[in-house]
Amino acid sequence: MPGPTVTVEVAFNSGPYVASPTWTDITSDVREISIRRGRGDDFEQFDTGTAQLVLDNRARKYDPFYTSGTYYLKLTPRRQIRIRGTTNGVTYDVFRGYVAGWPVTWSDAGYDSTVTIQAFDALGLMANEVLPTDWPDFYTRSLSPVRYWKCNDARTSNTITDQAGVGTALNQTLGSGNTLYEVPALAEGLPSTGLFSSGGGSSSAQVTSTTDQRTQSLAFWFNIVTTGGIDETEARLIYWSNGMYYRFIYNKSGDSLVKLDISNRTNTRIYTFYNITRAQPAHLAFAVTPNAGGIPSATIYLNGTVITPTSVTSASGSGVTTEYILTGSLVTQEIAVFDYALSATQVAQIYNAGTARFSETTTARMNRLIGTTSFPAGLQSFTASPAATVAEIGTGTGVIPEMQLVADSEGGEIYVSKAGVLTTTNRTDVWTATRSATSQATFTDSGTGLKYGTDVSIELDGDNLKNDVTIQFSGDGEVYASNAAVIAAYGAAATTIETQLADPTSAQQLALMELGVEGSLVPRISPIDVSVNTGASDWQTILGLELLDRVTFKRTPSVGNQFSQDALINAIEHQIVPGVWNTQLTLSMRYTTPLICDDDIFGTVDFNYCG
Repeated sequence: MPGPTVTVEVAFNSGPYVASPTWTDITSDVREISIRRGRGDDFEQFDTGTAQLVLDNRARKYDPFYTSGTYYLKLTPRRQIRIRGTTNGVTYDVFRGYVAGWPVTWSDAGYDSTVTIQAFDALGLMANEVLPTDWPDFYTRSLSPVRYWKCNDARTSNTITDQAGVGTALNQTLGSGNTLYEVPALAEGLPSTGLFSSGGGSSSAQVTSTTDQRTQSLAFWFNIVTTGGIDETEARLIYWSNGMYYRFIYNKSGDSLVKLDISNRTNTRIYTFYNITRAQPAHLAFAVTPNAGGIPSATIYLNGTVITPTSVTSASGSGVTTEYILTGSLVTQEIAVFDYALSATQVAQIYNAGTARFSETTTARMNRLIGTTSFPAGLQSFTASPAATVAEIGTGTGVIPEMQLVADSEGGEIYVSKAGVLTTTNRTDVWTATRSATSQATFTDSGTGLKYGTDVSIELDGDNLKNDVTIQFSGDGEVYASNAAVIAAYGAAATTIETQLADPTSAQQLALMELGVEGSLVPRISPIDVSVNTGASDWQTILGLELLDRVTFKRTPSVGNQFSQDALINAIEHQIVPGVWNTQLTLSMRYTTPLICDDDIFGTVDFNYCG
């Protein structure tokens, strides 16, 4: 029976972020293909999947410099490529990725020409993507502010710059005799400096709408400190806009009264609250909405959470028709104005960005990270059942290393499927997910099942063992777990896993799980060649396999009992030339059930091995 038929297609008319491009078949020009996906051993992360293809270029179809070529101006880096195999009338994905380039080679005195394509999967595509260096800036801008004073201007500027980029900038310039001080950032995730004004300031103002009622929101970080000998009795931030007036007052005398006045030109509502501690940075946000009574009302958020004011009173209005921003004796950062009512989720998002801590599941974190890129949703599949919660988040680091850190926090895996889908698993999937929990194929040297090549080795050594586990978690914490019996039997083999787990309890749970998995001595098997199978139905099974699928491996020695063990697939490799298809599997016995035999030759340790 013939082996699979290969099909190679390129999306010449689409960029790398199109989930469903139009494919062009170039199979007739393919001379050979080499594909590798997976990892070398259990303790590695899954590598970027790669493919190499040699194309016949005698007609210069794949020469990017040939102006009359079939695909001229379309032979650009990162064009999508797809490789599939068909057997018994069924087509299976084998690899999907992105072309690195189109290098042309001439040989045989110029009579032959080839293009050897190097392709990589989504992990390689995003290898150069980096996270925002400033999460507050990233999220604030994503919410489309109409005014945005980051307050990280240099002291010598004497001006706080409006960076929203909407209409005419409203830059706050300090009034005569006032001084601008640079102070440390108010929260871990904020830019390195904040601003402190020794008094009031004025701004370049412009006439705006005279509407008495409008929906609007303000959000900002602040602190009350003594800097440069300044310690006034009242710190404040005042903003006029479109007939509305907002005044935030921190009265530093007595009981530290905090007030928020919100006015239109007719009515004022005064909110009083006391739950702000002096010299403790805090984040305030409020969403103002009109109401039928003509008195503006607000939802107030302190440190990302709705608060209930101590009292609410009313007075006559103070709104004006010009726009100003004033500060005095108040350290400020990230002052943003929005022309709509922020939701509780949006406020929490801004606050969490400032603290550089988003307490969320690993799946939510994966979605947050991938959301900073243009990678299409149609090629994402993140586990729906995460087991872990993370807190800290990186800034300015690579997106893929950060995703791998989140996967380590989950105790799961991240890889790209043969269909090009960026995929994550949770920490129990290797035991409970259908394809990892149930054997998808049996490979044997005799009897019933798929066959493998005769050359194979099985070994048992301490290199494939970790019995002393350290887990690092958010806040520079560490927890430990070790197996004294295994250490006594084989010696210590330590490993440290960096995570962003939110708390020590979660870290300890992960440590115990990793110790249970990594602290057992398990056999290692050399990669097996499954290309000896010739039946179409056999190849259907082989081409249907995916990374982390469970299979059964059997070996029948000439003397004694049969070796039989379930294993997960760590790597899949294909070597393809016209008429010949070779496939090799790298297997892992770490996550499958221990060997069951008549004799337990290692006695007291917690596994069995067939001798």
